[in-house]
Amino acid sequence: MEHSEIAWYVYAIAYAYSLFAGQLVGLVTNCMYKIADPQEKGLYPHTWQAPIIGIVERTLYLSSLLAGQGEFVGLWVALKIGAQYKRWTEPDLGRTLFMNNLIGNALSVLYAGAGFGITVWTESNRVGYAIAVPIALVLGTLSIRLWLSLRVEGKLKSKPGAL
Repeated sequence: MEHSEIAWYVYAIAYAYSLFAGQLVGLVTNCMYKIADPQEKGLYPHTWQAPIIGIVERTLYLSSLLAGQGEFVGLWVALKIGAQYKRWTEPDLGRTLFMNNLIGNALSVLYAGAGFGITVWTESNRVGYAIAVPIALVLGTLSIRLWLSLRVEGKLKSKPGAL
């Protein structure tokens, strides 16, 4: 079966998954920023932009993977991170913000990659993978969010460098 022979609904499922399940990335990053800035001093005054950029990015990532142009993902992430270089060099908070941004980017790439996997695995009749991997990613993301929530609520404390 060639790529073009995959039923249209498989692509619809792949995009829906990477876009909508990928919104879980915001749950994780919002919690990380809350830990970084417990007083919510306004690290991001335009919080409405983050979900929109996430949707646009995951659309771009999945489209570039489907088009066989995966290097676009690396270029986009490099430009995105490089554009904020000054911010990452701020004492103390800069490194934390960089790591939060990196984690959010990685999760967005994973959701687009899982969407791409849905098409590839369906095409090769490995439907189990097309179901299990995206579900595992959602469960993993929710687990990270739960762990972070416990940290925010003060129910989970760790020594520096430990989980």
